[in-house]
Parts: sequence; structure tokens; C-alpha cells
Amino acid sequence: MRLPFFASLIAAIGVILPTMQASVSINAQFAQLFQSDGITGIGAGKIGILVADEGLTPGIVDPYNTVLSVGSFLGGTSDDLIIGVVTSTANVSGTGASGLQQTFTSINYSGNFDAGDKLYVLWFPTVATVGATVGSGISYGIYRSDAVNTASGSDIAFFAPSDGSSSVLAVYLNSIASGSGVTNADFTASHITAVPEPSTYGLLGAGALILVLFRTRNRLC
Repeated sequence: MRLPFFASLIAAIGVILPTMQASVSINAQFAQLFQSDGITGIGAGKIGILVADEGLTPGIVDPYNTVLSVGSFLGGTSDDLIIGVVTSTANVSGTGASGLQQTFTSINYSGNFDAGDKLYVLWFPTVATVGATVGSGISYGIYRSDAVNTASGSDIAFFAPSDGSSSVLAVYLNSIASGSGVTNADFTASHITAVPEPSTYGLLGAGALILVLFRTRNRLC
């Protein structure tokens, strides 16, 4: 009588196992990340994030309104998933330059996040708190590359590696091969988060006015 149950259990396991994925490890190192002047390093204690574009809506998303924690999505509603958060250091891998250095372990593929998704790194020279929400007018830098920068120790390009692997993603501006096209501008916080549209403020103002009128009406009744 128990055979049908065990047969069903084995069949269910057979369906589940192929969909289970091991985690990956990414050793990320990015030296010589600059503030908005393109000269001054970001220093120590600033927040950087490693992001995966799940590919449903390709392209880099403005991080306005993003909660800087693992599992959050850029902008709160995009498909660009934060898979790692790191605090900057003043001396990445002995280069003497400030930037990001962290081995992100137990990165799990699930849902729409899978091997082959594009990766990119963002850094915020004025944000020093993990879990902070990025407001409007905050400067940030962004970098990704489709090439493997072997000169800096990378063994993968900016794509999520194969399942179960351990990889190195390292980009040092002073060690990139000549002619690669990489410049200081690529490592400068030259972007600014969007300011909410005037229409957004208008809606907020209209909502506040309705609330005031509602309260006034209740007092008169």
C-alpha cells in the first residue's frame, strides 16, 4: 500500500533536483574608484553594490529610491537585483588605492536570476550606511565590462558565472592593458540620481490638500 506513496515521492524528488542550484562565489575587487572630480578616491567606509540585471528589462537603472541591501532591486521595482553590498577600503589588494574588495559567497540563483545575467558595480561616495535608501541628487559611479580583464586578475567578465563556481572579478585602473579604452571617467562617480518628476510632487500636494479638506469638513460637521 505504501509503494504508490514512495513512487510519488521519488518522482517529486526527480522533478525538484534538476531545478535546485548550488551557490556561486565572486571575489570582487575594484581599485581606484573616484569621487565626482575624477581625481579623489572614494576613501574608506563608503557603500558599493554588486548588481545583476535579470534581463527582463535590459539596461542600467537609476538607483534613486534603492534600499542598499542584498535582495533589494534598483529603484525598488526594477529587475536589477543587488547580490552584494560592501563597504569600501582605503587599500584594495595592496594597490594603495581606495575601492571595493569583498568575496561574496552563497550567491544563489533563483527566480529570474541565473548564470549569464549581466553584472555591474555601483559606488556611492557620499553614502556610508548599509541599508540606507538612495535619495535624489546622490552621486554614484557605475562600471561593467563585457571583456575579461586578465591584467587585473579577473577570470570572468561582468556576467554571472556558471553554477557552483568560484570566480574573481577584479578591475584595477592602473593595471588595465594599454589600449583597452578604460579611462578615469569609467571609474568616476559622474552620475546623479534622478529628482522626482514635478507631477509626483503635484500628486503629493493634491493628496495633502484633500486630507486637509477632509479633516476641516469633519470638524464643521
